[in-house]
Formats: sequence, C-alpha cells, structure tokens
Amino acid sequence: MAVTGVLPSVLTNFWLIFITRLLFGIGIGLVNSLAITLIDFVYEGDNQAQMLGNRSAFEPIGLTLVNLSVGALLAVSWQVSFLAYALLFIVWWGFIQVVPEYQPRQKSAHADSESGQVPKHEHPKYLLPIIGSAVYCGLLTVGMSIVNVYTPYLVLAHHLGGSMTASVIITVYTLTSMVMGFLFGTFFHFLHRYIFLFGLFFMGVGAVFFYFAHGLVTLTLAVIVIGLSYPMAGTYLFNTIANRVPQKMAGLANSILLVGCNAGTALAPAVVAFLNVLGPKSALDSGIRLYGELMFLLLLLTALLMWWSRKKGVSKIS
Repeated sequence: MAVTGVLPSVLTNFWLIFITRLLFGIGIGLVNSLAITLIDFVYEGDNQAQMLGNRSAFEPIGLTLVNLSVGALLAVSWQVSFLAYALLFIVWWGFIQVVPEYQPRQKSAHADSESGQVPKHEHPKYLLPIIGSAVYCGLLTVGMSIVNVYTPYLVLAHHLGGSMTASVIITVYTLTSMVMGFLFGTFFHFLHRYIFLFGLFFMGVGAVFFYFAHGLVTLTLAVIVIGLSYPMAGTYLFNTIANRVPQKMAGLANSILLVGCNAGTALAPAVVAFLNVLGPKSALDSGIRLYGELMFLLLLLTALLMWWSRKKGVSKIS
C-alpha cells in the first residue's frame, strides 16, 4: 500500500498509475483482512469485541488524516497529493515494531483435534453464515455511502449552505462513528447479540430521517443516527463470524465480509437509483426512504430469526 500509494507522485504514464492503484487496492484487502483476523486470533470474549470496536473507530481517524494531508498537498499539485500515502510507511514501521509473530493455536470446538483442518464436507455449513454476514455488511455500507454521497447534494438542493457546511456535517458523522466504535465493547457487554438489532434500527431510522431532512438540524441528526449504526451492527458481524467458523477459515471469512462491505460502497448509488425507480414518481430520491424501510424489514426478519433460533435452542445468529 505504501509503495504503490506513493508511486503515482512520480509517474506520468496513465496505465502505470492505473496499475499502481490496482495494487494499492490489493494491499488494502490484505491489510484489512489481516488486522481483523489477528484480533480474532489473539483476543477472546469481551476483549475481542472491544478490539474490533477500536479497529472500527480508527478507520475514520486514518481516513481523516489522509484526507487532510491530501487537501494540503493538492495546493502544490495533484501528483504531489499522492505523497499523503507516505503515512503508511509509519504504519508499516509501527506494525513491525509492535506486533509479534502470531503462533497459531487450535480451537478444538470448531476443528479437528489433531490437525486443526476443517473437513471439506463441512465447508458449506460455514459458508452460509459467512455469505449471509457479507450481504448484511454490504447493505449496511450502502447507508454509510448515502451519507458521504448525498449529504453535499441535499445541502445544495435545500439551500442549507455550501461545501463547507456539507463537510462539517460529514465530519460530525465521522466523529459519531469513531466514538461508537470505541464504545462498542461496552455496549456489546450489556446487549450481546441484540446490539445487531439496534444497529439495524438506527440505520433504518437514520435513512428515513435523511430522506425527510430539509433543515440543518434534521440532516445532522440523521447522519448522527446513521453514524451509530455500522459500528454496532457491522462490528458485531465481524466479531460473531470469528466465533462461528473454524480458525482455519477465519481469514477467508473476514475477506468475504470485507468484499461485501466494498461491494456495498461501490454499488450504493446504483442501489439508490434502483430503489428510486420503485418509489413514487413524484418523490425526489425516494430510494433513500425505501432503503430505510428495507432496513426495518430486515430488522423484523432478523428479530424473528433470533426468536426462532432461541426457541429451537440452537443459535443461528451468535
């Protein structure tokens, strides 16, 4: 990530820059998956939940630092702005200095007691909850993208201010997500798996508020509510999947969930556009409201699934 992130600052060929961006994306996938998997391997119980919450909280912090660096360097030139990724060399150095080489341990409850290998015939049993969690992650990140993509549009459409106003509102959203990430461990300790339902509820409420937001107060309240959602529901999914699959499949599980997150981010405008087609023709951006209603439906189905699994005595969620 560090090398391919900085290289475009000295390259002039479009295709070489394009290739470095592809390699940069591969680096992001490797680093994110490794960070979550190492937390799953090293920590357990409440400590694991808190560490995953901390990781979620530091994402917006890192994003803010890079964005501020890019903004300052853009004053020089667009190519120089790529030097902002030199911050990754600090991360690399810190990782080498602090993180020890992990020695794998077996979790016999999920894996073969001698080899730790997962029998091939059991793979489908674990893939179903992994793929299901990835779909949840994708739908949740659509809501996050709605804030980043549509906040400037709503600010201008309703004459609430300019680009600075939109930036401040998005910053409030970022800070809310960061604080909720740090508090995830505490909330999870008391709410357990029901924190996931709260996350879905906040996403639904936030999206509906966002659709009806015609003033700064309502819009800010909407992004705050949405900001509470993903650190609760998304972090819960990563924490839970680590305890549902064998250790040998942890890296694969986290990678698939991250693919779901990235797909949700990339497809968010298309999802909202599709929902716009389904909504009333006279309503502007009704897809955002329909997305909120979809989250309420998902909340109901998830609650019913939890109730059914408890009734059967076999947990399907946690």
